[in-house]
Amino acid sequence: MTGHSTSSISTADFLTILQSVPEDQRAALVQQYFTDTRERQQRLDEEESARRAAEWAATLEEVEVQKAKVARLRADKNLADLSDLRRAANERVAIKNWNHTMLIFAALIAIPGIITFSIIFRYTDDASKEGTAILLGVLSVIIGAALTFIHRIGVVDCQAKAAYEQFYSYLKIMEGDGVPEQT
Repeated sequence: MTGHSTSSISTADFLTILQSVPEDQRAALVQQYFTDTRERQQRLDEEESARRAAEWAATLEEVEVQKAKVARLRADKNLADLSDLRRAANERVAIKNWNHTMLIFAALIAIPGIITFSIIFRYTDDASKEGTAILLGVLSVIIGAALTFIHRIGVVDCQAKAAYEQFYSYLKIMEGDGVPEQT
C-alpha cells in the first residue's frame, strides 16, 4: 500500500486497510494517509478560494455594471427633467410673448388708425375722402403688422439666445464642470 496515494480513500476504508497491513508498515501508511489528506484539503481550500475569488470578482463587476446603469438612468432622468423644465419655460415664454405681441400689434394698429381716421374725418365731408380714409386705415394696419413682425424677430432672437445659454449652463453643471460663469 505504500507508494500509492491514499487521498481518495475514506477514513473507514483506510482503517480496514490499516488492520490488514503488517505492523511495521502501519506507521508509514498512517503518515502517508495524513500527508495525502492534508494535501487534498489544501487543494480543496485553494479551489474553494479561487471559486470565491471568481464569485467576488463577478459580483464586483456586476456591482460596477449596476452603478453605471444607475448613473446613466440618473443622467437620462436629469436630462429629461431639464428638457421638461425647458419645455415648460418655453411654453410660459410663448404665452407671455403672444400676449405681449397682441398688445403691441393692437397699439401699432390702433394708434396710426385712430390718428388717420380722426384727421381725415375731421377735415372731409365727401364720400371720396371716406374711401381714402379706409385705404389709409388698411395701410396703417399693414404698417402696424410689419412693425410688430420686426419687433417679434428681435424679441424671439433675444429669448432664444437666453434659453440656449441657460440650458448650456445646466449641461455644464451636470457634466461636473462646476457652476458656469453667468453672462
